[in-house]
Amino acid sequence: MTLIATLGGLEIWLSAKTGWPDAFGFRCHGRNCMIKELYHSPSLLRRGGSYDIALFAALWALPALMLIVGVVTSIRGRGAAGR
Repeated sequence: MTLIATLGGLEIWLSAKTGWPDAFGFRCHGRNCMIKELYHSPSLLRRGGSYDIALFAALWALPALMLIVGVVTSIRGRGAAGR
């Protein structure tokens, strides 16, 4: 829970520093903003500033963490079933 709150705060701060998402030509309000932001996130890398790169990493941190936890859980579950 603390990790999610920290990432959220970091994303808000970095978004203010970079002008994300308005300065990148799109807006998002309401549902599915995370998907839309992830879709447009490579534009942060194209601009290439340190805040931009940090925001890209922050945006992808939670989905990457969820994927890692899912893979590890799946591997552990498969290993326990084979015993």
